[in-house]
Amino acid sequence: MQIRTSTTDDSEAIRNVHLDAFSTAEGPEVAELALKLLQDPTAEPKLSLVAEEHGKLIGHVLFTAATIANHEQLATQIMAPLAVAPEQQCKGIGTRLIETGLQGLRDNGTQIVLVYGDPNYYSRTGFSTEHHIAAPYALEHPHGWMAQALVAGALTNIEGKLSCADALSTPEHW
Repeated sequence: MQIRTSTTDDSEAIRNVHLDAFSTAEGPEVAELALKLLQDPTAEPKLSLVAEEHGKLIGHVLFTAATIANHEQLATQIMAPLAVAPEQQCKGIGTRLIETGLQGLRDNGTQIVLVYGDPNYYSRTGFSTEHHIAAPYALEHPHGWMAQALVAGALTNIEGKLSCADALSTPEHW
């Protein structure tokens, strides 16, 4: 398996991996979100990675720009969405995509990354609910709102509401 930065030629495969990875109810919405974020200038800087095996795209993760109110100087990203093809799940591909992305962000000066998802899954890659950053909208599952400092102490004394890319900044995504 190879992990690489996505290209515009990957758009249809990215759409398909998100459609396949999520339920029929969520798949179209998540796939559309991924493609909108890839085109959204307010998501810059962004990092889009794909996992590929034997020439087939089997996973995708996207990190996009975010800001924390009163802490705009902190280089912050949000991770969303993440998908792995159903037949490839439980093989560590999602974890490798996340870890590769976090290392790339760390190397480029990102200080904080946030995610909204399953705490049992994301805590395995260093995300924690131990932070004071408010999500852009009320959350149905607030225990799934997690952060990770990529620089020691980056989350210390940080409080404020997160703002994210326009394509993600709508209540239905939260």
